[in-house]
Amino acid sequence: MYTNSIFTVTGLLVAAVAAVPKPEFQHHHQHHPKRDIVWVTEYQEVVETIAVTKTVWVKPSQTQATPSSTQEVKQVQPAAYSPAPVAAPAYVAPAAQSEPAAAPAYIAPVSSEPAAASIPTAPAYVAPVSSEAAAVPTSTYVAPPAPYVAPVASSAAAAPASSAAAPSYNSPSDSGSSSGGESYSGDFTWFDVGMGACGFTSTSDQDVVAVSHVLFDKVSTGNSNTNPLCKKIIYLIGADGNTYPGEIVDRCPSCAEGSLDLSESFFKKVTSNGDGRVLNMKWHM
Repeated sequence: MYTNSIFTVTGLLVAAVAAVPKPEFQHHHQHHPKRDIVWVTEYQEVVETIAVTKTVWVKPSQTQATPSSTQEVKQVQPAAYSPAPVAAPAYVAPAAQSEPAAAPAYIAPVSSEPAAASIPTAPAYVAPVSSEAAAVPTSTYVAPPAPYVAPVASSAAAAPASSAAAPSYNSPSDSGSSSGGESYSGDFTWFDVGMGACGFTSTSDQDVVAVSHVLFDKVSTGNSNTNPLCKKIIYLIGADGNTYPGEIVDRCPSCAEGSLDLSESFFKKVTSNGDGRVLNMKWHM
């Protein structure tokens, strides 16, 4: 197309040159003749560039094709002259579009949830069995105090019937007991009473005593609260010769076998002495 345009322009220029009139040289006139009006036609070349775009369909799996170079088409259009027809760009059919790949068949996902575990049944409630045995209250037998019985002096019958013999008193030996019964001789002292070995709490104004550990331990049961001597009534011979009953409530760890430890008020009553110790006192059960 470009070559045809060059030939056309060249032919037009040659024709224009041939059409210019040339005056003939005449000598018979001495003056200059009037010149004719000469029309000069100029042709102007106009070049128009038309961009041609080519669309190429590329499959996803293929490499994209390099687009073709742009073709330039020059068109010569003379002034006041119908331009030569410009050939339309060749139609380039787009490449056949590949059909999209068929979508993969839907596969339902396999459930990943574990199989339902069996629901554990709640264990039956078992009441705890108490391993501690119920505390059985133990009671300590406390013998009631024996009623006070005044000692009866024994009298021996006199040989003559007309006269009565005077009562005789068998004094206990110095060793602590008499040959005829449980009579003892020893020292009387006093102490501050309180909770005794027998498990009782006494006060200083009560007539209570503590016997020697020698006598107390002879009849021990392993529990001082249940010792047979606890709460037993004994009889003390006072300094005035009278007999005074007293109750055993404690054990004296420092007393000799025949000695007694008395409450303070009872000590003063029996001995009639404010001294803390009275020797050679007698008593019996």
